[in-house]
Amino acid sequence: MKLHLHLGAHKTATTHFQNVLEANRHLYHDGITYVAMEEFRNNMRRTKNGIDFGSSGPYLNKIKALSQTLVISEENLSGETKDIYKELFLYSSMEDRLNDFKRFTQDFEKVEIWFSVRSMDGFLPSIYCEALRHFPYKSFNEVYGMNYSQIWLPVIQSICRAFPNSKVNVISHENYTSVLPEVIKQIFGENENWNYLDDVRPRAAMNHYACKLMGLGVGCLPTKFSSGLTQVISNMLDKNNIGYKFAPFNKKEVDGFLRIYEKDLKAIELIEQVVVY
Repeated sequence: MKLHLHLGAHKTATTHFQNVLEANRHLYHDGITYVAMEEFRNNMRRTKNGIDFGSSGPYLNKIKALSQTLVISEENLSGETKDIYKELFLYSSMEDRLNDFKRFTQDFEKVEIWFSVRSMDGFLPSIYCEALRHFPYKSFNEVYGMNYSQIWLPVIQSICRAFPNSKVNVISHENYTSVLPEVIKQIFGENENWNYLDDVRPRAAMNHYACKLMGLGVGCLPTKFSSGLTQVISNMLDKNNIGYKFAPFNKKEVDGFLRIYEKDLKAIELIEQVVVY
């Protein structure tokens, strides 16, 4: 049995990738099954310290027996967007989470990992805006504590330690559209006649003024009111063509992030079990 495990990261076209897999189910060969993200997530039960295999075990055993090749795409196995409220570095608890999940993956003869990375000038604001859709408001600076110059190398190293005998495929988000056909071919064997949903646009980022307005005191509301309120305000401003998408970094800072990202990718490419797209 073989498992293709797509672990994210968040805000690197994961939803688009999952939609592409859904839209092309009719083209799958016999012997390969994609488990829909919503189904997988809804059937997984977690405890404070990991996966509740007592409750999730029957479901996991069921999907394990579906076919010779299984494809799972679930970014929350790596962490959740709310983690940025409590962790200093990206996906700090990923290795523990993956080691916990290995109780499921160890029954596969071959496990291949897929993970996407993105330059921090785009990734940090995007995952911050995503967290604001679901969790209480905090300012951008408060969330990250000015710790902006993060890199992906430790994240990829965590994946490699968790799966030392697996090929780890790293997709640069900036190359996602151009390499997607090759990724599909690697996973499904061929990509002829696949619909890549080229016309589907990613969800818009939060409005910059909405984030500013929340920082003026609106965010002091009780959690049940403040959670998601940023999105409501953002939608209202966008509808009236007021403001622009949340963009906390200036051009000089963006250029600096891009230089860091270039070095980061080169360091990742040097890891023996990693292939970078």
